[in-house]
Amino acid sequence: TYNPMQEETAKYMHEDCNLILKAPTSSGKTISGEQFLFSSLEAGQKAIYLSPLKALTNEKLKAWENLPYKIRAITSDHDSKPTPIVEDLILMTTEALDSRSRGAKNWLKSVGTIVCDESHLLNSPRRGDAFEVGLTRFALLNPKARIIFLSATIPNAEELGEWLHCLNGKKTHVIDTDYQPITHEYHFHEGRENEWDFESDAIDLINKVRRQHPDEQMLIFVHTINKGHKISKQLGIPFHYSKLSKEERHNIEKAFKEKKISTIVATSTLAWGVNLPADIAFIVGAHRGPADVELYDLKQMAGRSGRYGLSSVGRVYIITRPNDTERVKEGIKKMPPIISQLPGRLYFHICSFIAREAMQKPEIEHFISKTLGGRQHKIYINEAIDFLLQYDAIREGADGNLFATNLGRAAALMYVDPIDLFYMRRSLADQPYSPLLIAKAFADIPSLAVPSFVPKDLDDVIDMNYGQQTVLASCLYSWLKGKTLHGTATVIVPPFVMDSERWIAALAIAGVNKNYLNDVQLMITNGCDETMLEIVSLPGIGRKRAQVLKSLGITTKKQMLEREDVVSNALGRNLAQTIIAKIRNPNAIIVPFASSKPKRVTGQKKR
Repeated sequence: TYNPMQEETAKYMHEDCNLILKAPTSSGKTISGEQFLFSSLEAGQKAIYLSPLKALTNEKLKAWENLPYKIRAITSDHDSKPTPIVEDLILMTTEALDSRSRGAKNWLKSVGTIVCDESHLLNSPRRGDAFEVGLTRFALLNPKARIIFLSATIPNAEELGEWLHCLNGKKTHVIDTDYQPITHEYHFHEGRENEWDFESDAIDLINKVRRQHPDEQMLIFVHTINKGHKISKQLGIPFHYSKLSKEERHNIEKAFKEKKISTIVATSTLAWGVNLPADIAFIVGAHRGPADVELYDLKQMAGRSGRYGLSSVGRVYIITRPNDTERVKEGIKKMPPIISQLPGRLYFHICSFIAREAMQKPEIEHFISKTLGGRQHKIYINEAIDFLLQYDAIREGADGNLFATNLGRAAALMYVDPIDLFYMRRSLADQPYSPLLIAKAFADIPSLAVPSFVPKDLDDVIDMNYGQQTVLASCLYSWLKGKTLHGTATVIVPPFVMDSERWIAALAIAGVNKNYLNDVQLMITNGCDETMLEIVSLPGIGRKRAQVLKSLGITTKKQMLEREDVVSNALGRNLAQTIIAKIRNPNAIIVPFASSKPKRVTGQKKR
């Protein structure tokens, strides 16, 4: 049986139209999306379900696995080796659509409907541009397909409706409903500014509410893994986050659904990717390191409170620092409009158009005119092309056509900003090994030329021209110097390390010496300086083991051979023997003993 909102959307499920459905969380938007997907599948057409997260894609893959259609998920988890798409229902992330819509993709022309879940992610500074460009390219390739937007937060839905009409010429219906089986009751609490005091205030509030509602289930949302571990440890409750294995996450979710556990700490992955409602939701803070958490993220977390069919009210407790309180209060009451993020990524996309699609200026101008950014902003294509020519990301051939240089091709292939890459390449041209110069090279880029406050918990402060540059340079320098991460550094360094492979690959394509870049990658991955490169390159020796050996005066393979007994005592006999054998016979194939742990060596202080 459809609810009132779903009855309204059902009127259009067989109509050749676009639809924007703006409806509160827990109102049943997914079922409305299914109405359009399944009507196309029943008509013998393909259908695409587009989502912003792999976790959400995986949830839908599981939910729809018994449908009488062939289903395929296209994410980095499911489709690392692309093969021809012959399935009926294709589940994709927004980045996958951007990548897979390039070139002549005949299968896209047989799609009858594309459903874009959480479509307000167009507004995301880090991901919205890929969604926008991918959807524009798809619509230009296949204007016959219907476009369906689902979201709880699209304040300017009518404006987006006009954009969708511009994309494929179809009439676009906008359904803006207040139908809400669950209402949310917000409680705002202001904690103290100091990090230690703020965490204490958050724990006190959580414990107070748990005592008041002992029989209710609760989700505690945090914005960093480090803070999640702290709260989980203090309260003695499970922590659900992306680095757990799939089985571990499933076990926590299952126990919560079966009410074997009453409270979970979680990152935003649980808010977006898993349907796990609770009676009460806590949101601890509104910052992720020095950066504001987007209001859409906070709203999504709040939406996990309340149980459809079991209660009509979901309670949300948001604790913020004094400087965040008003921003969060006002933002929750009135979400900001959806604004295109394309202008901020224009240089990358123009490089990509030229390098990967052989577009020239008239084609680029036509494409940009069809984007949301082209409707909301005055975008100066000529000036952008001149700028890219100046920075040697593109060149003009003898025939007058534009083509990408190695720099531009690197940016396009690795999804990085070409101007940022220009400055990185220049800073690393002399192949510096100093942790200070390497940290500055990765931080001194235009996209980080943003004023922001510099936290007081940095071990080393490397002064740069802008706050965001200072924060990255300082945290990366401490990491390369072998210091233990804490506070802000735990937020900044891990994602940088994960993303560094992409930057290193781009720098290699752009012409930086590959042997040097391999060393830089080792230093960044292991958090070490150049003196430890020789030993961290050995299988089985990572940051901690290398630090143990360095503390014993061992930083080279030669020293390891000369002091074999000390190495064996430090690393464990099995691992030490394996590594020594590898040094003596570099061509030998060995399996590192991952379970071996560094032992405390006589003379070391116990910590």
